[in-house]
This record gives sequence, C-alpha cells and structure tokens, in this order.
Amino acid sequence: MKLPSFKRLNKGDFKPEYGELVEKLITSLNSIIDSVLDALNRKISLKNNILCSVKDISVAVDSSGIPTAPVNITYDFVGSASVVTVGKIVNLTNSIGYPTNGVSVYWEQVANNVIRIRHITGIIPNNSHSLRLVIYGDES
Repeated sequence: MKLPSFKRLNKGDFKPEYGELVEKLITSLNSIIDSVLDALNRKISLKNNILCSVKDISVAVDSSGIPTAPVNITYDFVGSASVVTVGKIVNLTNSIGYPTNGVSVYWEQVANNVIRIRHITGIIPNNSHSLRLVIYGDES
C-alpha cells in the first residue's frame, strides 16, 4: 500500500503571530517529510541512499575457487568495507553454465577504498563470469 501524498506546510496555515517561526521551519520540515515518504514508498536505492558501492566485475577462478588474475576493486565511498554481497551472476563462457552452489566471495581490505577478492565459491572453474557485487561501508 502506498502512503498518501503529503499536504505541504504553508505559512498561511498558522496564526500570524507564529509566522516568523513557521517560515523558518517549513522548508526544512517539508523537505524531511518528502524524503521520509519517498523512502517509505519504495523510492530509495542502494547507490543513492545506502553507504555502499555497486560494482560489476569479470572474473574466472581455478578449481580451488581462487581468481586466475588479481581482482582489486576500488569503491566510491570513504572508509572501510564491512560486507560484500553477490548479486547478479552471468557465465560469460557458457550461457547454460549455472552456479553450482551459493556464490560468495572471500575478500580483504588492501587499501583505503580498495578490496581484493581472494576466493569465490559456487561459480564454474575456468569459465569467465560477470558478478555484480554490493560493497557496504562500515560506519565507524
């Protein structure tokens, strides 16, 4: 169910003696209420509203799940990474080759704003894959 639209606050909605105070508050309050309603009406996105980066990478792994070439990923927020999740997975070598298990990545922080993928489970060895990763930031 979508939340109803909000009747914006106006200076004229209040007694004249409160006009100066109301005028100072309504711009901020209207903006905050619009933002909250947008969020609650499913108008938020990972890229624009959550401390994260969404990155697409191409990778192949050997039979042990170790990338065949180094995979360093630079993300676009300040601070350390906290969690990396795998989203969309496409086998670029064999369009009917699907993951064999749940796909997850083992990674480490190697520099400010850079992580290195060390191991990937679930994808077919020696096939090139496109992975969409969501790298979440650590607030602290």
